[in-house]
Amino acid sequence: MRDDGELTLFVRDNGVGFDMDQSHKLFQSFKRLHSAREFNGTGIGLATAQHFQREGWNVAATMRSPQKAGDWAKAERIATFKLDVTDTASIDSAIAQAAERFGTIDVLVNCAGVPEPDGASILDMSADAWRAVVDVHLGGTFHCCRHAAPHMVARRAGAIINTSSHSFLGRYAGVAYPAAKG
Repeated sequence: MRDDGELTLFVRDNGVGFDMDQSHKLFQSFKRLHSAREFNGTGIGLATAQHFQREGWNVAATMRSPQKAGDWAKAERIATFKLDVTDTASIDSAIAQAAERFGTIDVLVNCAGVPEPDGASILDMSADAWRAVVDVHLGGTFHCCRHAAPHMVARRAGAIINTSSHSFLGRYAGVAYPAAKG
């Protein structure tokens, strides 16, 4: 938390950035976000960024194409940064820019995700297609945590939230997605 009491949320490309004394606010906010079903098919990252901005947080929203963010990205307390979760230099740059803009990163929410090819099967999914999904879901989460955690450790405060999917229940036909996101 900054000296003035403001919290910064770091949302990475379909992901976030706090003081553990404030954890009840964060988790109550997530509970309201999920119970209100605010997603409306626009993506978990977008819904998370908009929700926390309305809750009064500073939000560093990241995405591969920030120029496509739309009017929501012009709202007070939101800054968008280019980030490709498969590129560690991009991750380092986005996190550094967010910390510079808002003074700190309090919470990191990792929720980036990509689908696998339609009809993917263990019998015909290529190794490259497998890696493309796993690199975003697992690799992106690992690298974003690795780059954001030092900001939190230095302050001895912060939270990291990694989202997953119900796909592990077997209701999602696929190969890489349920393995990496479930």
